[in-house]
Amino acid sequence: MKHLALLDSRIPIAIALCFVAAGASAQDGLGQHDADTATTAISLGELTLASDISAPKVTRPIQADFYRAADVEDWYWITLRDSAFHPACVAYNLKFQAQLSGFNSATGDPNPSLTVYLNANLQLPTNAVTNPYLAIVPGKGTSCGATVTYLINVRRPPTQSATPAPYVLTLGLEREFYGVGISAISPTSGPVGTPVTITGQQLLPQVAFQGVAAPLNTFSPTSITTTVPPGATTGPITVYTSASQQVFTVTSSRPAANTSTTPNNPRVETPRGPGSASLPQTTRPDAPGIAPCCATVPNPALVGRLGRLVVAFPADAVPTGTRVVVRKDGKDVQAGYGNQTWDLLPGNYDVSVGGKVVSNVSVQSRSDTNVRVGVLRVSAGDQTKADVVDGSAVISSGYGSHLVGLPVGSYGLRISGATESFTIQDGQVTDF
Repeated sequence: MKHLALLDSRIPIAIALCFVAAGASAQDGLGQHDADTATTAISLGELTLASDISAPKVTRPIQADFYRAADVEDWYWITLRDSAFHPACVAYNLKFQAQLSGFNSATGDPNPSLTVYLNANLQLPTNAVTNPYLAIVPGKGTSCGATVTYLINVRRPPTQSATPAPYVLTLGLEREFYGVGISAISPTSGPVGTPVTITGQQLLPQVAFQGVAAPLNTFSPTSITTTVPPGATTGPITVYTSASQQVFTVTSSRPAANTSTTPNNPRVETPRGPGSASLPQTTRPDAPGIAPCCATVPNPALVGRLGRLVVAFPADAVPTGTRVVVRKDGKDVQAGYGNQTWDLLPGNYDVSVGGKVVSNVSVQSRSDTNVRVGVLRVSAGDQTKADVVDGSAVISSGYGSHLVGLPVGSYGLRISGATESFTIQDGQVTDF
């Protein structure tokens, strides 16, 4: 009987076995392996990269063997999936890797060979000692949300004498970023809260000042606007792993607005909205026990008419795959991923975070409106799909371990048809 096993038990996989019933041997319970063809291949399910652009390489070792001397080849199907859906997709490709190892070298027999096919086209044959990347999938700048299926053939040399003859087939999938680079930052100095523009090529939606995550005010592959975050120190700005050649110097804070009450300089009281320190913290009527959606506090650095909308996730769990959208009169006026800071005219806006809409968010002059958000951290095998549901509606989906940013409130997490409730609290990470 053929032995087929995953060496890494942390990565669950459903093995679908498809064999021709006619002629199956009682000795070989899985089927007639000496007659394996591409149409009777073993399905290895999916190899999936998480949506987080910094997700590491995914590998899957599979232990198998040629059980009988008559077993000459094994066929496998593997589907590769990229679960990312964000602008960073234009800046990378998917790299697929296949390798054979684990042979019984004591016999001195030739090693089995590995051949990979895509859409019936030969990709690259290899031998046991080489470890090449077989293909770039599915083509430069088009990896976002891609799926592609490979057919893999492992063939036993006719002169190989060992029975059974074991081997390990190791598959790998990772992102290959190309051409990412920062050409300029402007300005090159300023205090916390200073707007900064980054220009370059193939930029990614992840910015940091000396390791301190910064919001994405606007994003495109060639231009990013951000804001110097609290805690930032002097040093290069990084976009994902690419660092600027110029150093950004963090200076002291701007002077606070004059609040003197002398007749020549009367004090101007900034209106305070719901959630400010001067008002009682009432709970949301639609979710008793949950904090209000937002907190509005004066910002002395804002000396004009504009107000500021801030969406800031926990610093150690920024969900760079979570889309944040600001809408006015039903139209999108700002959008980005992960932490966001936008200067806006005073008024009411609808803010969508991770697919959940917070309505009538008040932005006031010379004040920060902080949308209360937290993070759901899902820890699961990369074949596991998790849906975040709000009532009966699915607002977010992802495979494997990933982060989802959400406004404060109660939600459900649905996996394999079963749903369990959870609560998002302001500035907190909820593990599931």
